Amino acid sequence: MVEHIFPAGTECSETWTDRWFTTDADGRFALPPLPHGELALRVEASGYATQIFKVAVPSPARDLAVDRGARWTARVLDPDGAALTRCMVRLRTPDDVEVSTGCTASGFDLRAIPPGDLKVTIEVPEHPALGRSRRWVSKVHVTPNETRSDDLRWPAGPTLAGRVVTPQGQPVAGVRVTTSSADRDRLFWEGSLDAITDADGRFTFRHLAIGTWTVSADPFTKGAVIRSITLDAAGTADVVLVVAARKP
Repeated sequence: MVEHIFPAGTECSETWTDRWFTTDADGRFALPPLPHGELALRVEASGYATQIFKVAVPSPARDLAVDRGARWTARVLDPDGAALTRCMVRLRTPDDVEVSTGCTASGFDLRAIPPGDLKVTIEVPEHPALGRSRRWVSKVHVTPNETRSDDLRWPAGPTLAGRVVTPQGQPVAGVRVTTSSADRDRLFWEGSLDAITDADGRFTFRHLAIGTWTVSADPFTKGAVIRSITLDAAGTADVVLVVAARKP
């Protein structure tokens, strides 16, 4: 059985029941009778990196040691190299341990980061070049107790732009246009993007990933118009979406 968790005051959870147990002044805790097999223990303590320990039941007594974790102090930059003034930075382990913080023009400060291969997600609510509700996902390897200062720079990419018009070629303003990657993994992690056409029926999505994208006008109506566009590194892809004229 598991006998110790250090430091004192650490909380331990059996993930199969999601019950929490708090260590005493000596770092000791006691779990109720457990089913035989492998269990995951989630160990949390303020100021320390949250860690997942796999333990076999039954097994000899063992100690669980947690460390302070890594620290990452840096900035998030847009594709042009300017610091983002508002965003969220999330780091997630394969065991779904997450560390997150907001960012400003001066940067972000993440502490108690568990070591290993982590998924980095940057969320931007709104930005002049990136648009609204953007997410960028990448990977990073963090070593135990590392001090990191590398900036994160949003990758530049091609632009998908176009117009929404009637069959007579008249621009249609106020139409919702949605685009999403045909790459299922990218779609899962980064989601779809949307924009509203301006007075000239125009819309623009900047800094997309290279590959195939689906773009649609009025995506949630019977008259939805859908096109598939392949983006490369050449620059801008233009598309015209023809929709039925709206009733006044």
